[in-house]
Amino acid sequence: MIADNDIYSALVQLLAHAESTTWNRLYNFLTANSILILAWATIFTSDASINTEVLKKIILLVISIMGGLMGIFWAALGARGRKYVDKYIEIGSYLESDPNCWPSTINQSYKPLTQSKNLRDTIYFKYSGSCYLLTGVPICFSILYAILIIASIWR
Repeated sequence: MIADNDIYSALVQLLAHAESTTWNRLYNFLTANSILILAWATIFTSDASINTEVLKKIILLVISIMGGLMGIFWAALGARGRKYVDKYIEIGSYLESDPNCWPSTINQSYKPLTQSKNLRDTIYFKYSGSCYLLTGVPICFSILYAILIIASIWR
């Protein structure tokens, strides 16, 4: 039979892994977008003959559309990843309230997942939290790519 402490330990490891994964995904997203925007800017500012102007617009539009779609999908991926983190915190908080796993004599401040849950729900600047950043940043990039689509067309 698996002890509650073993379940809790595995849960903490899953939580740490999920947290790390969500942030690594955002770093990868930012790196990919840096490359796309640099490519877009390089092509946009390059001199082109009249013969290649249409091709240049097509390439700029493709880059912008790819970036915009990537932002939407990455926002969904970020929200999904945060759901895992929130679920692990929820389960861990429940285990911390179970006297079989955490004796009632242990001070409430020594229950890290319960404290994380409480801070997440009551902290100032709630909209600067992980869930909002991991979904908001990709959406902001999608808006930027919509502007780049307009700039690509009007060039």
